[in-house]
Amino acid sequence: MKQFWTILTYAFLIGGSAVCGAAAFLVAILGDRQGRLWWPIAQFWARNLLRVGRVSHLHIVGGERLENLSGAIVMSNHESHFDPPSLMAASPTPLRFLTKHSLFYFPIFGQALWAMGYISINRGVQAKAFKSIEKAAQAIRGGRTVLIFPEGTRAMTSELLPFKKGGFVIAAKSQVPIVPVGIAGTREVIPKGFHWLLRSPVVLVVGAPIETKGFDLDNKEALMEKVRTEIARLREEARALRENVLRGEALPGGKALW
Repeated sequence: MKQFWTILTYAFLIGGSAVCGAAAFLVAILGDRQGRLWWPIAQFWARNLLRVGRVSHLHIVGGERLENLSGAIVMSNHESHFDPPSLMAASPTPLRFLTKHSLFYFPIFGQALWAMGYISINRGVQAKAFKSIEKAAQAIRGGRTVLIFPEGTRAMTSELLPFKKGGFVIAAKSQVPIVPVGIAGTREVIPKGFHWLLRSPVVLVVGAPIETKGFDLDNKEALMEKVRTEIARLREEARALRENVLRGEALPGGKALW
């Protein structure tokens, strides 16, 4: 069965991304830049990808901290390709990504990213990377809420990878709150590399916003350590709650999206 669901997931990833991307691009290009229509479409894509992809339950604790965000940075640990759709499915506020500039060249998908206000990052050339960071900080100050994975790539073990500085440079320049999130369960479904998908619940725990006022480029490492400590704590809490879900226990203060 796991082979069947894996093949079905990749089929949905191709076909569903094309259809939902085209729909989101259409409503965005017609004027819905704030996400009143394209964000529900993106959430429909994310939730169905996760369901087909064998996420048995999606639970969130502290989800109210993702409501009505305007100008913020959401940061989370990164264990799987299913981390972004899990956050998309759970967040009532539209989340934009800092996205590799090469993705903007994909037909339909790339145009949808542009229309929805996703931010291109070019890490290959230093001058273009600096320009991308300035553009990101300006957009966030203007009200966009952006999702960043500070580890930069998916972890293959249970340990957090070293954090990259780029997200904290953006945070210092934009001076907006960082909302930390811990995720557990996505690696059990689809770890890094190719694997047949395994069924598992996923738990998100959203922490209190961390203020960035008072931090600048000279002391961004202190901000980075503060956020890292909180994300590590939230991740351990999410792991413990996932074990409760596996035992069939209810999550106090949590919400099951399915």
